[in-house]
Amino acid sequence: MPDEEKGSAVHTSEQAPTDPSEDAAAAKLWAVYVSEAEKYDKALVESWKSDMEGMLIFAGLFSASLTAFIIESYKTLIPDSGDSTVQLLTQISQQLAAAANGTTFTPPAPTVFSPPATSLVCNAL
Repeated sequence: MPDEEKGSAVHTSEQAPTDPSEDAAAAKLWAVYVSEAEKYDKALVESWKSDMEGMLIFAGLFSASLTAFIIESYKTLIPDSGDSTVQLLTQISQQLAAAANGTTFTPPAPTVFSPPATSLVCNAL
């Protein structure tokens, strides 16, 4: 950089030697700054750590309670085996009655299972 003249003072691009007392004051200032920055950073990290622990506890409790609901509602997604058994036994009884009477038996149309919409929504989450 070229030298610039302002009034009677000449400013150069080179830095003038500093006073040792200024260096000591600057070093003390930086030491205080670093100390305060470390305190602040430690407090911030501890705050984040406690927040994260709270979120993990909440996530675990939420997962546990949601699992209980899903296990119960999962049962409504599949047809009840008891109902299927009753339908088959009824059909067998009707076939035997038709054979005993000498009439023909026409099997009923199978029932189509469809789960309730609430169960689908609950288990989709």
